Amino acid sequence: MGLSYQEFVFPMRDALIERIVSHLDDDRFPWTSLTPQNVDAAIPKVEDRQLKGVYLLGLSVGGAIARKYVGQSNQAVYKRLRRHAYFVQDRCGLPSGSVFFKSLGVLIFDSVALETGLIKHYGQQMFWRKTNPLCGWNKGGLGSNDTGAGRDDQKPSGFDRRYPIDITIPKPRLLNPGRTTAKLLLEQVRGRFPYTVRLPDDLSNHPDLDTTINIGQNMQETNLREIIQILLSALPASWTIWVYPGRVVFAYEKPTPEGALVNVAEWPPLIWQDFSHKKCPVVVFRSQAAYL
Repeated sequence: MGLSYQEFVFPMRDALIERIVSHLDDDRFPWTSLTPQNVDAAIPKVEDRQLKGVYLLGLSVGGAIARKYVGQSNQAVYKRLRRHAYFVQDRCGLPSGSVFFKSLGVLIFDSVALETGLIKHYGQQMFWRKTNPLCGWNKGGLGSNDTGAGRDDQKPSGFDRRYPIDITIPKPRLLNPGRTTAKLLLEQVRGRFPYTVRLPDDLSNHPDLDTTINIGQNMQETNLREIIQILLSALPASWTIWVYPGRVVFAYEKPTPEGALVNVAEWPPLIWQDFSHKKCPVVVFRSQAAYL
């Protein structure tokens, strides 16, 4: 007979996405400035910091917050937000406090692919477009991992090119006055910047790094560009420092590539943010610069 049996299909993912969107877009659900401290304050409980979840990132534009990125974290959403909060700091074109977030810990989450559906809901506003400075950041390389040694010449992400690291931002109490060495100076400052400052492992014990450097009382507040000048003034000319849109790498006896920008005066280099140029040349700082 068969009348006592029917198939029932419940579109769980679609229903979940609909409810998530209604929460994320509710004006009563406030945006919060994306900083590590605010992520900690928003998710204070240890058990909540283990939850998977979804989140929105927005950018303050003209007094309003424009949605820029929607994401899903298949690991703890707390850790993903902390990573983003670290990644967007010290970026040209992203003033401090301009990036905001909303997030939801999702208790029923396993095997549910939400990000594609959320991106589909928000549509083109979330998609990266190199020709549109006001575009969203999905698929633009937001939060890209450091490539690691040997892969520095690969194409930088669109996000890194549009919002390259700013090596000119001063940091209070960055240096300790007195005598130090190039190696100790590097160890002191490398963890103070929200982007990779890498000394390759094969150079970590190079004898040149034992060179003595004197840090004056007036140099406690400084920036990475000035530290680069200090180091290159003390080290032999065979040392160079290569700056990419998303990281800084020390090099020894490495030839300057054709097309590199050497000792640029302006920051950031205009060509980095000009997407009509397909190539994104590395900036190489050398000790032969007249201003060093």
